[in-house]
Amino acid sequence: MSRFWHLRWLIPLILVAYIVYQAIFSLQSITATTNFINRNHNFGVLLPAGRVERTESGIKLTAEPVYFDVKLPMRVATVELEIATTAESAPLRIGVRQGGGWDYYFPEYVELSSLSAKTYRISVNEFKYVETNHAQRFLISASNLESGQIIITGARVKISRHSFNLYQSVGHLTAKLTELWFK
Repeated sequence: MSRFWHLRWLIPLILVAYIVYQAIFSLQSITATTNFINRNHNFGVLLPAGRVERTESGIKLTAEPVYFDVKLPMRVATVELEIATTAESAPLRIGVRQGGGWDYYFPEYVELSSLSAKTYRISVNEFKYVETNHAQRFLISASNLESGQIIITGARVKISRHSFNLYQSVGHLTAKLTELWFK
């Protein structure tokens, strides 16, 4: 037992490091972008693959709906998602998965237009994770795809996290350690 006397400080040190890490990074917002052509660890690919095709100016939707996953941290207060399309693209809608299956919520969006592009922005305040890997699924739908084409040139997500709460962090860590200990 005397050989491992230095290990008695390991668990408190890990606990303090975890709390400090969460406190520092929970104050910052996280922003990630993609063009859906190059792989990105924050964004999944547009699925199903048969409904999209690559073009010189971006990803063209050939059928709808298409969906993608965005990986999120554990504590999320709000998520702001922007989908950029070409200026001549038909209007689209962005949905957020709420439950299992095809249960999607379509929040109100803001359309920002310029001569070269249209950007659709949604903001979601409450999340109930459906995916096990802390990802949120979003859906892109266009009811009038036959009357015009949609070319997606990129996406941006801005994640604001909940403020740090020491009591909640210690409780969450204790619950996880208890779950792992009694497995």
